Amino acid sequence: MATYLVFLIPIIAILAGVYQKIRTKELEMSQATGEVMDITQKLTSLQQENKQLQQRIENLETIITHLDENVLLLNAVTKDSSPEKVEKLAQKMAQQ
Repeated sequence: MATYLVFLIPIIAILAGVYQKIRTKELEMSQATGEVMDITQKLTSLQQENKQLQQRIENLETIITHLDENVLLLNAVTKDSSPEKVEKLAQKMAQQ
């Protein structure tokens, strides 16, 4: 019987070491999976935020590009503007 123990003890020690390594790898994998889930959630959140910001930019572009032409023309008229430009603007505004 003692001869069996001589062989069983090292075999059990090897199996315990292998089991320990397998459990360690499983824990590492579960932690990595958790990190991947966190990164996936952050990515989804950032994609939604990006879409919202794109919509806001499109709204601002729409507002800017559809400003009343007369307002833009009035801002273009300065003290240095020629009287012809001012007269054309006045006529254009009178027609509307």
